[in-house]
Amino acid sequence: MAIARPIRVLGLAAVGLWIFFLYQVFTPAKPPPPSKIMDQEPLLDRTLPIFSNSQSKILIPITVTGEPEGAPLWRADSGYGPGAEGTNRINATLLSLVRNEEIDGMVQAMRDLERTWNSKFNYPWTFFNDVPFTEEFKRRTQAETKGECKYGERCQST
Repeated sequence: MAIARPIRVLGLAAVGLWIFFLYQVFTPAKPPPPSKIMDQEPLLDRTLPIFSNSQSKILIPITVTGEPEGAPLWRADSGYGPGAEGTNRINATLLSLVRNEEIDGMVQAMRDLERTWNSKFNYPWTFFNDVPFTEEFKRRTQAETKGECKYGERCQST
């Protein structure tokens, strides 16, 4: 029984694409050429692996832009402990409008912010709700931060 010509062409094309795909996957990749900036500045000679397997490793240069020209940047050195007196941070708070039943999502958001940013600066947290906060909500949110936690209730307008 003979196979129709269009089916044979499609089959050959599929086999050809499969061979091309395998060639692309298993061919060792060439690393990108170093940039002129990397040749001029030895401190920028750092690389980051973006792909590796048992045969090859591809490295890309990390571009460090450095400080802008002009006035030097202000550096945060100390004075970021809990409390408002004697700190170098600006007067601010992390404000959240949240309900008691949204405690799990709020705790997860607090963990993310504390882990990535607020653990260094210790900004206070301020929570607002349309009903009084439960003791469980207060206990769980205070356990997530070293900063101060304040709880408020929405004012009812008449």
